[in-house]
Amino acid sequence: MDNHLIIGLGGTGGKIIRSLRKTIYQEYRNNKPEGVNIGYLYMDTSDEMMDPSDNTWRVLGTSVQLEENSKVFIQPGDLGNILENINNYPNIKDWIGATENWKSYLKSLSGLKIAGGQRRRLGRFILTSNIVEFTKKLILQVNALTDSSGQADVHFHVCCGLGGGTGAGTLIDVLAQIRRLFNTSVVSKFKITLYLFVPEENPKDDRAKPGFYHSNGYAALSELNAYINSVYMPIDISITSATSEPRLKNIKDPVYGAYLFSTINSNGNTVDIDQELPQIAADFLFQKLISIRDIEWKNNVLSKAEDNENFDAKPEKSALSPIEERSVRFLAFGVKRIAIPEEEIREFITYNYASQAALQLRFNNWSDETGFRNESVNQNFGELVADKRTHERWRMTDEHFQLSLPIIDDTVTKRWKKIGDTWRFIIPEYKTISKEKKDTNWLDELKKLCDKQFVEQYRNMGVQKFYEAKIKDRKDLAREIVNKIEKEIFEEWKNGQKSLFDIRRLLEVLIENLEKRLSERDDKLVSNQQNEERSLATIVENEKTWSSVGDWAEIFFKTKTQLLDAQSVAFEELYIYKTQYEGLKFAKTSMSETIEQLYGFKAQINTSNQTIDSALKVFEKNIAERCNDDEAKMKSEESYKQQVVRFYDPAKVRAITKRFVRDRKEQASQTSNVRNALVSRLGDQPNFTVFNERISTSMLISELEKTCDQNAKNAEASLEGKDKLFNIGIVSKLKERYDGNFEELGKYVRNMINYSGYWLTLDKNEINKSGDGTHNAFDPKRTFSVIIPKSDDNREFVEELKNAFRANYGQGITFVESADKKNEIGDYLLA
Repeated sequence: MDNHLIIGLGGTGGKIIRSLRKTIYQEYRNNKPEGVNIGYLYMDTSDEMMDPSDNTWRVLGTSVQLEENSKVFIQPGDLGNILENINNYPNIKDWIGATENWKSYLKSLSGLKIAGGQRRRLGRFILTSNIVEFTKKLILQVNALTDSSGQADVHFHVCCGLGGGTGAGTLIDVLAQIRRLFNTSVVSKFKITLYLFVPEENPKDDRAKPGFYHSNGYAALSELNAYINSVYMPIDISITSATSEPRLKNIKDPVYGAYLFSTINSNGNTVDIDQELPQIAADFLFQKLISIRDIEWKNNVLSKAEDNENFDAKPEKSALSPIEERSVRFLAFGVKRIAIPEEEIREFITYNYASQAALQLRFNNWSDETGFRNESVNQNFGELVADKRTHERWRMTDEHFQLSLPIIDDTVTKRWKKIGDTWRFIIPEYKTISKEKKDTNWLDELKKLCDKQFVEQYRNMGVQKFYEAKIKDRKDLAREIVNKIEKEIFEEWKNGQKSLFDIRRLLEVLIENLEKRLSERDDKLVSNQQNEERSLATIVENEKTWSSVGDWAEIFFKTKTQLLDAQSVAFEELYIYKTQYEGLKFAKTSMSETIEQLYGFKAQINTSNQTIDSALKVFEKNIAERCNDDEAKMKSEESYKQQVVRFYDPAKVRAITKRFVRDRKEQASQTSNVRNALVSRLGDQPNFTVFNERISTSMLISELEKTCDQNAKNAEASLEGKDKLFNIGIVSKLKERYDGNFEELGKYVRNMINYSGYWLTLDKNEINKSGDGTHNAFDPKRTFSVIIPKSDDNREFVEELKNAFRANYGQGITFVESADKKNEIGDYLLA
């Protein structure tokens, strides 16, 4: 198994690694494809792309960010102090130049603010200060590769841009340190291949400011040329002793080959420097290291081209000088693919599924014509909120708010009786006790017992003290109510019964209901006080009657008993009203607190809704960007200019996806999977607050992408016959379109070839130059390879396809039949 270590220097190197890892994950759904062993080392003076939470490393819900052992963040450190004591730094003093120039530069801090920026020497300075960290992780990565594969060989692939300060400034020292630590020998071969971005002629976005952009590229190439020719022997920036040999000499095989590329190819096609260009370089690496597993092609075509096996690989030099001047190990590449865009199709279906899941979570409004709709369902929640059973279930009845019934169940509250039941139960007992006392005023005895119960004994503390204590518990009591509501509603949301919009509307109606009930509390207090006064008046009348009857006459025993019975009824009413009055006052507090917490709950719902809405917009954008071709667009000049020329039926893809989306059973199942996946992240007590704490927009997007990707795959597996979208084979599709029409096939292939090209432009005047120090009549050695999927069922058409390439290229072509990639045909140009 081949070992490859991809080393990215600076922003360009990091972007190429990122694009490569995303491509690998898209193809294999993991970062470790079989048959090849790949490690990574990304070094930069900026940690922007090293953040584990950087979403630019995500693919369908999964981050392909590098592990910490694959990242080296080199920081300036105290460069001023180093310059003050330069003789103590033998790895710096021989190349740093005039320290005075540095001091004035660093004093302004401008150099440190932009890290490597466009200063090559600053990039080198910073690397030198961090060389121990770099070499430590370099050795670690090589050991990990050789240990896991059991093979000693490692091929180093170094990627960087030459216009900035980090890549251009650290390149030579990185190469020298690799060779210092890993020399090619009989036992093991440590090849080094470079992939170097050459500054474009007319950079955009002020990229060339502050003016070192092109000069950096020229200087870096000149230095590299001298290093490859062993004319330049770099300082060993790892030395720590002044007595050590400062320069690295006699480096064997410094570089196997150096690919140069830029933003414009040999046919005049241009690409974006930040997104498309790193992807092109990553595509070349992916095809070269992973996709094309044909050993014969790698050994006899790729290796020969890279190693100049069929060409005089000696550097150019003047007959008048022994110094080797120009290396011929500089290469260029071109990559072009005709492909059924399976990943794009799969992502199109996935994002449609994700959009449906988000719409279900947000609105849950199904239509047989369109699937889940992006608008709410009109529902009347007033009846649910006004229902007495709802109040009882959520402990929001008047008796609960007055604590006549408990809101929180525990061993104490389980013994509570309702306010009315408490007095109806205890006063008959008090009446019996009062009646047993002879020669006393039974009514006075009853009053004493009732007062004591009200002031001291009601729920073991008296009515007023009880409610005073509960005032302190009002937040906990309100929280219990809101938690019960949220638990029920969350379960309905989890089960797909209610959407976030439904929940928000329900809470709005519930809050309106409670606010109305709260506004009625004062009227109830007045009514309760009036009833209390009427009961008190009855009690006073009974006391007057008792006094007129006298308490000594046995003959009046029957009348006294009747008065006691009447007074018991009056006391029962009085103390119910007195207790209820305190309960009603408390109810105002408990209802207000509950309303406040319901507003908080509603705010949580709004936050959840915003998160889902933000994710939905991302999904809609991703849908719009995929499978949006039409027949005219796919036949246009712009289509052939693309790095990957897509060959498929976009209308068919959209129709089948729409069918999936309108399948109610399918969407019910897949949205249920999404909800379960989300809830599984919320712990043992899931609710919307926890949802907002744990599920950010990026995490929600990630989770839906991941889950819906699997949901889409399950749906795709059911496609058969003409509906099948995957594993069809590009040869079969081309045959379906062009079989028997060689003229049209030739036209298609000709367009492909015309828009292919090396991602580097060469000066024809320099190519044609002859004379001292040049290869006479030198023409770059070119290799054109076409990789065609093996297709035993279509042998005749494959030969027809090969003939179309031969007829339209006009030079020698190498054809390789690959058993790996059924969905694409690739052509590769090496110069």
